[in-house]
Amino acid sequence: CGGKGMWVLVKENRNIFPGLYDALVGAEVGKEFPVNVKFPDDYPSADLAGKEAVYTVKVTAIREKIAPVLDGEFLKRFNVGTEGELKEKIRKALDEKADRKFRLTQKKEVEQWLLQEVNFDVPESLVHHRSVAGVRQMVRSLLERGMSEDDVIKNKDAIMSSAVESSRERVKLECILDRIAVEEKVDVSEAEMEEKMREVARSEGVSTEQIRERLEKDDMTEDFRLFILREKTLDMLVDRAKKA
Repeated sequence: CGGKGMWVLVKENRNIFPGLYDALVGAEVGKEFPVNVKFPDDYPSADLAGKEAVYTVKVTAIREKIAPVLDGEFLKRFNVGTEGELKEKIRKALDEKADRKFRLTQKKEVEQWLLQEVNFDVPESLVHHRSVAGVRQMVRSLLERGMSEDDVIKNKDAIMSSAVESSRERVKLECILDRIAVEEKVDVSEAEMEEKMREVARSEGVSTEQIRERLEKDDMTEDFRLFILREKTLDMLVDRAKKA
């Protein structure tokens, strides 16, 4: 398995490795055994959807999650003074997470509508350029999930086909959003660029200046602006759809 040394929470309802988690329940340390699974038909990676696979698993250790003591020292880690404040902070974080998830669902629905309703020939040169990077990313993801290099080679045609189709949809969507942005006079201000850089910097634990330097070094500043522009345009379309 490509996931050597990884820890698995067997009680979590996760679908990254279908069938693996149930098979680990009751497993003994030191034992190596095969796990036969079938990826669901709606599995995110089209090249694996509906296919059967075998995991070779060896349990090297078992750990138990133990809830921490809810004392003053623990509360300080979350910058709160009482258990009530901690619960409120967690509730707020969960609400914000739910709102982001719902917003993402709305965006996906608008994207699918645009792809279905707007038809034109997508520039194949852009699709090819994007699919090359897509193949690399897909192969890296498959290896991390446990697929062997031999299986990657065997499925290279399916991987390439999936990457090309995904890239074609992405390029088409970007062209549509760019056109809408022009028609609707959507623009990105320097303040919005700065705010997005701060957001990325916070998520990566680096300074805003480091993000700016990286973009300039890789000549990605314009790509970064286009990313913000398209997200802003998509947000506008979602808001309009909600009012319709």
